[in-house]
Amino acid sequence: MMRLQAHSPTPQHLFEEIARQLFSQLMDPAAIGEALREKVAVEGESLEDLLRQWITTLLDLVRMQHMVFRTFKIDLKIDEKSPYSLKAEVIGELLDPQRHEFIQDPAWLKCTEVLIRKDQKEYHAEILLNV
Repeated sequence: MMRLQAHSPTPQHLFEEIARQLFSQLMDPAAIGEALREKVAVEGESLEDLLRQWITTLLDLVRMQHMVFRTFKIDLKIDEKSPYSLKAEVIGELLDPQRHEFIQDPAWLKCTEVLIRKDQKEYHAEILLNV
């Protein structure tokens, strides 16, 4: 099981911080270069659903495309009348088994719980990933 927790004054920074935490729990971020830029777009019915789709998409990129990332630039669109959307540029490189050693194997990780709440100052997120 993996637990990610973050808080931020904006949803955009919250999503960026959660992505950084995900990769820092998968491997040493210092080992990841910045040779590759990938565009990512996801939609969700709520902020929680959008965060779940974001994490699932990042895990799919690791599993299927063998990409790892260290930098995340996110643009969020939150509109009550349409699905929430996220467009991001993620920067990293192709997985190199000689240099990238997984602390936690992402092969079977699944996003099982996503909670987001907002207080007067910040957004708070907690995510559980299970095998």
